[in-house]
Amino acid sequence: MPRRGALFLTVALTGCVSHWQAQQGPPALVVSRSTATDFRITRKDGTRVNVDRPRVEGDSLIGRLQPVGAWPDTSARIAIPLAEIQSIAEKEADVAASVAIGTAVTLGLIFLLYRGIDQ
Repeated sequence: MPRRGALFLTVALTGCVSHWQAQQGPPALVVSRSTATDFRITRKDGTRVNVDRPRVEGDSLIGRLQPVGAWPDTSARIAIPLAEIQSIAEKEADVAASVAIGTAVTLGLIFLLYRGIDQ
């Protein structure tokens, strides 16, 4: 495997580790103070939607719906009344897991490269 491919694989795998962190406070305040771009909104009826780059306009949270498996730029606009929001969580990177996966992948690739040299 070329070195560039190994580097790309390591970076790609480590960038995939994240989790949802529940936030306390009114949704309008959470969104306005956060630096995150991805949020999971739980409505009072129990349904969940992932919203990209939300903002508050009047009494609604406006953003782009993130359908599973679709690119964000193909997503539809969504507006959720603030009164319908039960909870809000923001997507956070899991640094420890990213480092662990990156280390494991790198060590595995080094092992495979050296093993290939010996044969």
